[in-house]
Amino acid sequence: KAEQLEAWRKIREAFENDGTVEGEVKKVVKGGFMVDIMSVWGFLPMSHVGQQLDRPEKLLGTTLKFKILRCNEQRRNLVVSHREYLEEEERRRREEIVRRFEIGAVKEGIVKSITHTGAIVQIEDIEAFMHIGDMTWTRISHPTEVLKLDDKVKVKILEVDPDTGKVFVGMKQLMPHPWENIERKYPVGSVVKGKVVAIVNYGAFIELDKGIEGLLHISELSWTRRIKHPSEVLSVGDIVEVKVLEINKEEQKISLSLKQLMPDPWEVIETKHPIGSIVVGRVELILPYGVVVALQDELEGFIHISDISWTQKIEHPSEVFRKGRKVKARVLGYDREMRRIILGYKQLTEDPLVIFQRHHPVRSIVRAKVVALLEKGILVDVGSGLKGFIPMELLMESDPKKWSDTYRVGKTIQVGVKDINPSRRRLILSEKMYEEWLERQLIHRYRKVKSPVKEKEEQRIELPEELDKLIDESEEGKKDKEKQG
Repeated sequence: KAEQLEAWRKIREAFENDGTVEGEVKKVVKGGFMVDIMSVWGFLPMSHVGQQLDRPEKLLGTTLKFKILRCNEQRRNLVVSHREYLEEEERRRREEIVRRFEIGAVKEGIVKSITHTGAIVQIEDIEAFMHIGDMTWTRISHPTEVLKLDDKVKVKILEVDPDTGKVFVGMKQLMPHPWENIERKYPVGSVVKGKVVAIVNYGAFIELDKGIEGLLHISELSWTRRIKHPSEVLSVGDIVEVKVLEINKEEQKISLSLKQLMPDPWEVIETKHPIGSIVVGRVELILPYGVVVALQDELEGFIHISDISWTQKIEHPSEVFRKGRKVKARVLGYDREMRRIILGYKQLTEDPLVIFQRHHPVRSIVRAKVVALLEKGILVDVGSGLKGFIPMELLMESDPKKWSDTYRVGKTIQVGVKDINPSRRRLILSEKMYEEWLERQLIHRYRKVKSPVKEKEEQRIELPEELDKLIDESEEGKKDKEKQG
């Protein structure tokens, strides 16, 4: 009994002082285990074992250390926890690591394992992690480029996590920082050589020196060429000359340019390719609304579908152009935002409507061939593929039901020029105007004049042969209509 009393005294003292006791796991009971602590029975709940057990019997006979959860000597009630003991030991271990491994301290260690993200370094009795980015100032793709297993290395303590006890170290921090005096080494505006070490969608990274990389953005590759991906002009390993545009020392960023080593062709575009000049290029791309043309000096031109033909209705540019074919075009203007020269294909020749207007002013008479019968009039061809429109109210036959006989497709008729507007692509013709003109000509076809040689002798004034022909045709046409009536 004296031993029991002494055991309870020690247990109570440990409980009051948040101490630790040791005992042996003796048997499995409902909800946990019974443990022998200095001949006093205690209960260890399953949730306080502190480890996963596939079979509880494996713990029998094991001597463990415990923290005391509940202690009542009178009721002989003693509840202990091995889990809380382990947690306390882990806290002490982390506190010891934080105390021993001061941030900034230099330690020696041995490389124990290597992964693609970094390496585990054994330093004294703990394992520290060194990320691939903290091994060297130079870009590497795998830690094995600078480390191998069992290497002895000097590292700098970068971080100690007090919550987990994890230690993070680095080697490159023991070497001089390559970005020191970066502005003097690579002044803005200077031209430097570098090696392409990585290509991404938005540009390429150029290594200027160990630990110093700059970004050559895709927009800085060419003044004029539309580059979809940097790999079209660059490859990893290429040595290139670039111009330094900007340095951000705090963020360790350098902006570089390839195109700015050459003059911008758009600065002299109006001199080299003035409006009205003719250029030769190659069809680069055919779109539903136009054609992209590759020109000299990597310049780009664009022919809109509306500038392909004066007279034809083009549904798609592929009706006229083929990719890769050479093409001539006239410079119409400049799209500086898109960095494109605006070109015209139809403007290589004079507008046939302007030519027509020059030879056939308003109120003149022309021949026209019926092309189509429309709802509000008829469409005719006046030559050179030029189309004109005769509205219903300007036709001699006002009944659309009779048009198929009177104005059959392919028939040639005489019409007068009512209105011409080249800017609006409008040519309005009138059959009634021709009939009015014809009547005037018939009235004046014959007239009497006195001859200066023979008095009272009637003379006929002969009209031009072409006019006689038109009048004869008209008279025959009228006779045909009378017979049909």
